[in-house]
Amino acid sequence: IFVNMLWFATPIFYMADKDFLANKINPMYYFITIARDAVIYNKFPDMSIILTTALFSFLTLFSCFHSALSLGTPESPKHI
Repeated sequence: IFVNMLWFATPIFYMADKDFLANKINPMYYFITIARDAVIYNKFPDMSIILTTALFSFLTLFSCFHSALSLGTPESPKHI
């Protein structure tokens, strides 16, 4: 459900205000803005948007890596 809400909150087919709180916490907003600036407006994206995108990417990478490590390897069955 969260991913569906995130998808519909991402401004893909409409322009959204940069100062809107939902856009600041939506990681997809930054990816779409970078693609829109490069493809549609033919300009280099702002450095703050690039850095925020990199931050969200690294946070996602490390959180997935951490959860994979916390799962660990399954223990071998104990025979009695």
